[in-house]
Amino acid sequence: MKEIRKSVMCFVVALCTILVTLLPQVVYADKEFSDSTYAGHIYCISNDSGHGQLVAGDEFTLEGVGTVNGYNIATSNQATVTYSWSVSEECEDVITLRTDSDDTSHCHVKLGKNISAGNYCIYMSFSVYDDNGKLHTVTGYEYSFSVVDEHYEIVCELPKNVNNGQAFTFKPYLTKVVPNEKDCIVTDLKEIYEVDTDDDVNLFENSDGSYTIIPTKNDVMRISIRAVSSDNLVYYASTNYDINVSEPSLSFLSSSYRFYVDEKVNVGLSLSGLYMKYGDDYSVELYIDCGYGEFKIDKSEYDVTKIDDEIYLTFHGDLNKKIGGLSQDVLRAVAVKNGDPLCETTTVLEVFNKLEKIRVGEPQKIYKSFYSALSMEEEMQYIVDSVTIDDPNIVKLVEAESCWTYQGIAEGETTIHVKRHYYKGTKRIEDDYDNILQVLDANYSINYGVVNTKVYPGGSRCVQLNLTAYKYVNGHNVEVDINQGDIKWEAATTKANFAYGDAKGKASIVDGNKLKITVDPDSTYGTIAATVTARRADGKVLAIVNANCDIATEKDYSYWDNVVSENKSSVTLKPELIEYSIDNPSGINVTNKYDMTISYSYGDVFTDVINQDGTVTFNRIAGKENESDVVTFKWVDDSGAAVYYGSYVLKQADTQIVEPTNPDISEDEKEPLVKNMGQSVMFDNQQSIALNIYWNVENANMLSLKVWFEDEPDNIWYAPARNLYFNTNGFNFRSTIKVNSGEYARTMKVQLISDKGKVIGEVTTSVKEYALKIINSNDEKYEKYKNLAKTILNYGAASQEYFNYYVDSLANSDLTINDKKIDDIPNDQLLKYRNNDQLHYCNGIQFYGSSLILDNQLTDRLYFKLDERYDPDYFRIQTSSSSSKGWLISSEPKLIHYRDNIYYFDLPEYDKFIGRDVNISINSDSMIYNPMNYIYRVYKTTTDINLKNLIKALYWMEYQKQQLSA
Repeated sequence: MKEIRKSVMCFVVALCTILVTLLPQVVYADKEFSDSTYAGHIYCISNDSGHGQLVAGDEFTLEGVGTVNGYNIATSNQATVTYSWSVSEECEDVITLRTDSDDTSHCHVKLGKNISAGNYCIYMSFSVYDDNGKLHTVTGYEYSFSVVDEHYEIVCELPKNVNNGQAFTFKPYLTKVVPNEKDCIVTDLKEIYEVDTDDDVNLFENSDGSYTIIPTKNDVMRISIRAVSSDNLVYYASTNYDINVSEPSLSFLSSSYRFYVDEKVNVGLSLSGLYMKYGDDYSVELYIDCGYGEFKIDKSEYDVTKIDDEIYLTFHGDLNKKIGGLSQDVLRAVAVKNGDPLCETTTVLEVFNKLEKIRVGEPQKIYKSFYSALSMEEEMQYIVDSVTIDDPNIVKLVEAESCWTYQGIAEGETTIHVKRHYYKGTKRIEDDYDNILQVLDANYSINYGVVNTKVYPGGSRCVQLNLTAYKYVNGHNVEVDINQGDIKWEAATTKANFAYGDAKGKASIVDGNKLKITVDPDSTYGTIAATVTARRADGKVLAIVNANCDIATEKDYSYWDNVVSENKSSVTLKPELIEYSIDNPSGINVTNKYDMTISYSYGDVFTDVINQDGTVTFNRIAGKENESDVVTFKWVDDSGAAVYYGSYVLKQADTQIVEPTNPDISEDEKEPLVKNMGQSVMFDNQQSIALNIYWNVENANMLSLKVWFEDEPDNIWYAPARNLYFNTNGFNFRSTIKVNSGEYARTMKVQLISDKGKVIGEVTTSVKEYALKIINSNDEKYEKYKNLAKTILNYGAASQEYFNYYVDSLANSDLTINDKKIDDIPNDQLLKYRNNDQLHYCNGIQFYGSSLILDNQLTDRLYFKLDERYDPDYFRIQTSSSSSKGWLISSEPKLIHYRDNIYYFDLPEYDKFIGRDVNISINSDSMIYNPMNYIYRVYKTTTDINLKNLIKALYWMEYQKQQLSA
């Protein structure tokens, strides 16, 4: 039960995925209504159509907008409104109302062709929760409008963008709009025009009825035009135009473009006033960096289409083949006049191979019907007609009612063909695609410890290379041991690898698995990227990585852990501090020049001894065989100031997946003998529940488990049995089986397999069975765990009901009626998290929403909206929060593209839902996020009772975990 005492990690994984994103709505301001019965809240209906009067066949949009104590309810966490829209019964045949499926605040109105002239009303009511969680439903708001047999509109051709100080001329016209007739310019009326602009704009009326405007500052300029009769008695129409005033500039229409290698690359450029200021007396030059230096693109390699102030470029020929030298190529556009650059801009081309890598045993799904976002406002429903695989001996394909599942069964490559379509209006659009499927035995990654290593000209640096492998074992991502000596390493620097500057040098492999980068003496600045390749003995490429090396300009340090010996119970290191300078470009050992201190992330897993020869031995504490820690070495000078830090991961016992075989066993070998076994449940660092099975086995060195659910005997997976190397409470082996929350009630058959492939032990068990043993036990030592065991079963049952998974056998079915009851989350706890005032706009980036994802591990995801003028790499993000053990947890996540100019990053994995604030620093700005803000919003607004129960069960299980660790 020691693992339960240590259960201070965050919530348990669920079986499927919940993704609920809170996104803001558009804000309009028009006619306001005060709700006297609901103090502090203001609501309005707004019309963004721009019509003064309407005619038959017109369409427009209304939106309900409210504020709560000064906050827009659409973007704050303080209230959520549900809107209802209606017209009177006699108007239902001539006025059609439609709301967005996910946003009832918008009402799209369409007037029928046979609607009569007259006055009409559209009615709105809304429902909203107040600060105490009480639901209010308020009615009585209406939007009035008139329908006429004909109306007038002002037509005026104005530019979208102009240069500051650049004059432009326009002439307004009045147009008569009659239903079912073509619009016509009015010539039989004597109308006059009233034109108004901002105070800092020069406006001139010309004798021919046109107007000339000269803007005087960079801003958005508003032009208002009214048409009235010459006697000023009849008003015809009015309109407003917004024009962006700026200096001539060049910008790509998107900060990045995504393409497959064999697709034509199309990008758009906004000229933003260049033509107006320079006419045709300038040109646009294009440059691209595909990883081997920037080169100019010849005009013969792309076609140009110009629309207003925008041009669209389509690349073709050899250029398409060059793009894709890096996963992200940089495209630069420069406006040039007489050889001198006027302005420039860059974008990123993200180029993808049509290659999908999957592991043996790893399933992927293609749903027969799904929605894909074409833009922030538009989604398209795709219908998949068929899926085929070229080689079924490499990838197995199974069709089910709602999807196709394809699964790698052997290493190799084959092609998957997907035929699908969607409708645009009534037109059927075919959108088929093919992907190459590469099946691997595992996913491999290269770790080299130091990112952006610095080297002085004429010097060299070494970093140690390690290869990590993850196999897919029946739904589990399992790290497996690799014999690093079997890996063949290659390193090279070629022209294609130089990032920038005049940096030159070479990369090589020394001592078997160390990357050595040597910089030429004549290099002065820049970066070298060494391409490192890991190959299997048969020559198969397992992983490739680029390791950057910067030219150093100031003193720098590196740390070597130098593993002297390592076994299951201890690790001996010889930590060394290497100093690099212009005098010693290849480094000198300064370990003894400074004092060294040792600290740990946890501190209760290992003890340390500093030996006379400078080595440090770390001895594992008894009972901590399945735990790891991180040791940090800190070197300080005489003043106590830190010179450098180095760290080393003290791992848990090695894991090895042993897939049973059936070799012959010689008679003189002693068979392993299982003498005893036990069980426990733990929360591990990956935020999942795991079932531990302990074994006392004689004559055994290496064992594994064969596991399957009793109701699914053909679905078998394997797990390691760790050798504890000394008896722990009488046991010398332990196996850990991670169990998804929807599977707590499913009975597992577990067989212990010897290294000869023989079954030497067997047990039938489940999380539910073990939890009930604790709940029903009369032993006092289990008393304090009973409430936690009950919440585990309630959480499992809530997961089953929400995901509709094995609901005939709920995890909490054997609990009493009282124990099955999942209490509401206390209102005082919820109210602490209802406000989110700390989430604000930072320079160039705006908090956009959050989502909770329950998958193989729990993820809290934050979304941000970027100003188009900023690249995501411009923002340096740092997050920090204290863990349940008091340690500072920090990360520097990168923004990941979601869609359009929306990006996201995931919070660190530990202690997300226990009410701790997460400090988020973005460049020089900061904000605070608390994951309970999300829980509050979902809990208060969802109408799905199963989702609400799942949230409640999560809360109470975490609460009981905290009680144990208090």
